Formats: sequence, structure tokens, C-alpha cells
Amino acid sequence: MITSPDGTKVSVFVEDFQLEMDSTGDCIDSLEVYDSDMADVDKLVGVYCGSLIPPVFTASGQSLFFVFKSDSALNYRGFNASFEFGEGNGIIV
Repeated sequence: MITSPDGTKVSVFVEDFQLEMDSTGDCIDSLEVYDSDMADVDKLVGVYCGSLIPPVFTASGQSLFFVFKSDSALNYRGFNASFEFGEGNGIIV
């Protein structure tokens, strides 16, 4: 979970992404993203796998929650991400 200071929102930028996906497009390894401070199915933003870089995630509040799932069958690169805190639509660097 990433939580921003009071009065700000968190944005997460995925810079590199490669998680195992089978030949039909189903996720074997996955990254789940929630617009919440916990894994709340009603706040699920998406489930990501494969090699397409996900969009920028910006919380509607102060927190984004991530669940990474992986098996031990094949090893892919995984992912690399960074985050920033912003006020409204602006970003504090």
C-alpha cells in the first residue's frame, strides 16, 4: 500500500512490466491494483499481466493498494514502478 500525506493524492507510474500470461491471455502472475487502503473488490482498478505497461494509477483519495501474485513455474522480469504525491491534478516532485 502507498498512502500520501493529508491533502494530497498518490500517483503510481509503471516503468517496466512483464508478468507471466498464458496463450489465451489469462494471467498466471498478476498485479492487482485497488483505489483503496485494502483489497476491496468494489475498488478494484484492474488486474494486469503480460508485457503491456499499465496506465498511470492516481488514487481518488490518499491510498493505492497492490497485490502481486506469482507462481514458481517461470520467471519473468516483473515490474518497476515509482510514485509521486500531488495536490489535485498537480504533482509534487
